[in-house]
Order: sequence, then structure tokens, then C-alpha cells
Amino acid sequence: RDMGKSNPPTERRGTVRRQLRTYLRVFESGGTILYGHVVNIAPGGLMLVMSKPATPGTTVRMRISLPYEVGGASEIKIEALCRWCRPDVNPNFYVAGFVDTKPLPATVKHIEVVMAELGLTEPRNETTGACS
Repeated sequence: RDMGKSNPPTERRGTVRRQLRTYLRVFESGGTILYGHVVNIAPGGLMLVMSKPATPGTTVRMRISLPYEVGGASEIKIEALCRWCRPDVNPNFYVAGFVDTKPLPATVKHIEVVMAELGLTEPRNETTGACS
């Protein structure tokens, strides 16, 4: 499969991602420039909405800024591989799917808490776009 294509690959994830009530800010690890916002998340991956496209096949060290401390942490650090990227329904943005390449037990626990505390109970209609 060519991961450089802009269309998302066939759904193969083993866990359900949770739509969040708020977009969590994401920064490249060590940087202060906003990389994107979390649209949905699971212990194994996440979808971001971004102002610039991500490059499929590249790995990004990122940190997710939390609105409050979770297990003593104010952010979640992950190393994630971009699997796909495409324009959002809103032409000013892009959406991209990432998989966590090194899921650590503490990171998985923090993400599960975020999903439980900030997640919506009903799935979002993906056809409306991330920025609708």
C-alpha cells in the first residue's frame, strides 16, 4: 500500500477512538509552535486537525497539552507515525491519522483517563469534517 496517498487507509484499528468534547492542543515535542488539535483519540492512535498538511510515513514526537493534570501529568508525550492526511471539509484545514509507535503503559493509562473524562458518548459524524 502507498502510504503517501491522501485518503485514509481501510479501517483496521483494534480499538475505538473517542471523540473529545474539546480539542486538545498538540505541539511537536520540545517546541512551542502549535502542531494541531486532537479530534479523536485511543491508546494506539489519534486524529489531528491541522492548519498545514502532515506527511504520511513520517514520525513525529508530539506532546498533547491537557486541560488539567491526569495522573500527575499536564501533558502526554507520544511518538506517532502519520498514516494518512487529507483536506478537511473546511478548506483551511487538514485532518491526519497517526498511530503511536511506542505506546508506554503510563501513556496508555493517561489516554484512557482523558477518553473517559473528556470523551463524548456518541460518535461524531465524520462527513461533517473536523472543523465544522
